[in-house]
Amino acid sequence: MERAAAAGESLARRELQDADLRGLVLSGVDLSEASLEGANLSGCDLSGANLAGADLTRARLEGARLPNASLRGARLAEAQASGAVLSGADLRGAVLQRAWLEGARLSGADLRGADLFGAIARGADLDGARADALLFPHVDLTGARLTRANLEGAVFFRCEAAGADFAESLLEGATLTGVRAERASFRKARARSLRVDPASTLRGADLSEAALDGARLRGIDLEGARLDGASADGADLRGSRLRDASLTGLAGLAILDGGRP
Repeated sequence: MERAAAAGESLARRELQDADLRGLVLSGVDLSEASLEGANLSGCDLSGANLAGADLTRARLEGARLPNASLRGARLAEAQASGAVLSGADLRGAVLQRAWLEGARLSGADLRGADLFGAIARGADLDGARADALLFPHVDLTGARLTRANLEGAVFFRCEAAGADFAESLLEGATLTGVRAERASFRKARARSLRVDPASTLRGADLSEAALDGARLRGIDLEGARLDGASADGADLRGSRLRDASLTGLAGLAILDGGRP
């Protein structure tokens, strides 16, 4: 890799549209508010770089390293960031509309206030990410890892989440509307007052040992789901489809009247 700039050097507000920067070392460089629209940054080392407010619309970031980088308020709409390393990155308020984040590593990243409309995050690692109160509209989270993530009050709207892993995540007060989460894991998730609408499916999902007290799971597909050892005091499961579901050790006074076994 070739170092293109010294750590701490300022390239702020530079016009770098469509630039070919593949494989360059730009760690610690100040690229705040730089125009990098359509630039090729594949394989770049941008560790700890400052990209706050930068325009990375349609930029190529496949395999780029951006751990602990600041991307606060950056525009990454339609960016190609498959396999990128964004662990610990600050993505607060970033625009990630229709961005490709397949297999990206976002563990510990701060996504609060980001715009994720239509983002593709299949197989992405969001372990321990901060996404409380975040909107997830039309996001593809198939097979994604959201273990231990802070998703309190988050809203998932028409997401694909089959096989996603939400184990030990904080989902209190979160809402799932039209979410397909077949075989997803919510094991040991803290999901009190979770609201899931009937257009969502949790068929075959693992909710064992989850805290579901006060959750609204009315009329949803829970066929083959596991709720073993879950706490569900006051949870509303009326009208839900529970065929072949495992309820061993389900604790609390869940409302099951009218559930279709």
